[in-house]
Amino acid sequence: MDVFNCDQAEAANRLLSAVKDGRMKPDRPPIFPGQPAQRETPAQVPFPKTPGEVTTQPAIPQPAQKTLTAAKRRRLAERIGILDSERTTRVEKLTPLSSALAIETNEAIKFQLQKQIQAEQERITQLERELEEIEITLESE
Repeated sequence: MDVFNCDQAEAANRLLSAVKDGRMKPDRPPIFPGQPAQRETPAQVPFPKTPGEVTTQPAIPQPAQKTLTAAKRRRLAERIGILDSERTTRVEKLTPLSSALAIETNEAIKFQLQKQIQAEQERITQLERELEEIEITLESE
């Protein structure tokens, strides 16, 4: 319904004429989406026969151990350098942001600074997690 480019009386007339017939209700009910999916459960769940019996298969399949190639190790080491450099830069950026926040009196600017500090802290945490994952990968070899 278009109520733009008209005066208040015309807009009111358009709105009232659109709703004068009452509630717009479909003639028939909506289509039912169907029956819920039926779960298939086995007739019997296998359990150890005796209390001390241990299964030979792990509960969660373990991924096959892969060895890192020299090229992959080099790329991971380079990635560590890049991530560590970015992390250092962001940590250094926090000091002036925190100083600016401490002396700022304008609430809008303080809010912006707080958001910037929060974003930097979140990115630093993300970088540290990624660095840790790479280091674990390299150490596991």
